[in-house]
Amino acid sequence: EGKLLLYTDGLFEEFNGNDEEFGEERILEIVESQFNCNIDFTINELLKETKAFLESNAYQDDITIIGIELNS
Repeated sequence: EGKLLLYTDGLFEEFNGNDEEFGEERILEIVESQFNCNIDFTINELLKETKAFLESNAYQDDITIIGIELNS
């Protein structure tokens, strides 16, 4: 079993209204908290948390996330 998560810089370089960056550390925290979940759920959580972080602000960049999950 294993998981691979690839994403573009548009995910971690999003800024909220206070000019705070979403950041790679936040991504790592979310991914680690979803370690036992399937990859689709993890991706959805990342997108949900990004949207909540931005509040009503628009995305500043495109975001691409690719998840691969290997099951034995």
